[in-house]
Amino acid sequence: MASTFHAAGTTGWQSLVVGSGSKRFGVQVVTTHPVLIHVGQSAPAADTQDYVLLSAERTRELVLDLDAADTVYVKSDAATSVAVRGWKETRA
Repeated sequence: MASTFHAAGTTGWQSLVVGSGSKRFGVQVVTTHPVLIHVGQSAPAADTQDYVLLSAERTRELVLDLDAADTVYVKSDAATSVAVRGWKETRA
């Protein structure tokens, strides 16, 4: 089963999709601000260079399969009411 979601843009890392509940997800940037996506087993350090950059001018979307231990984190360079929209498939 799949469901859609959206997330606000924050300047700190926030959890977006948890692998223990979702096996696959897709996310699309919907703001003019760059959005950073990190996949890992814990939230990254504030100054990490381990991320994928999504932006309106370049790569706008990302689709990935997740391991049950992974979590997807997101942050943007400025606060905004909606930074990304996406979907996730429930892990069976």
